[in-house]
Amino acid sequence: RSGDGLYCVRDKLVLELGSGVAALAGLSARFLNARKVIVSDVENALPSLTANLKLNDEIHGALGVRPLPLDWLAVAANKNGCEEARHLVRMEFQESTGEPASSPIYLIAADVVWVEELIEPLVNTIACFLDERGYMLLAHQTRSNQIDRLFLQQLHAHNLTYTVLSKPNFHPNFNPEKIKVFRINRYYRSALSEQIKV
Repeated sequence: RSGDGLYCVRDKLVLELGSGVAALAGLSARFLNARKVIVSDVENALPSLTANLKLNDEIHGALGVRPLPLDWLAVAANKNGCEEARHLVRMEFQESTGEPASSPIYLIAADVVWVEELIEPLVNTIACFLDERGYMLLAHQTRSNQIDRLFLQQLHAHNLTYTVLSKPNFHPNFNPEKIKVFRINRYYRSALSEQIKV
């Protein structure tokens, strides 16, 4: 939403996961007045991603969207992987905005739940960055019911819960029949016990 609704990104620090070379979700967040946007993907995607951001800057003016390498497998490898990734992102936000390093980070992603081997590393990365103050908005199209079940199981295992947003939350021209938008939050395990059956 572009206004001040419940899921507005206005004035927030936003991190896009799995941006690919287009970073469409991250750029959209910046156009919707996010305070600062970092887009991320694996190292070998960064040259094309950076070139696309530069092209958008030339067309639309300096947007200030920054690319950073973020490999979910590295984040999930050990505790240090999470801490290092979180430190890198928080320092970038702090240096570019003056925001305290402890400010909440809001995550966004689109079309990232489809490779089985990456589900657990993805959810590990989500859990690494989310605290009780922030949330994630995830646009998702089901390709496999098995993959979806695995994703929901991993959310549960990491003390993360979700809500599927309903149509009143969207632009009138958006049709949510094929694409679901999840809001993901961190909660204590007791709040999750009845939400999903795994």
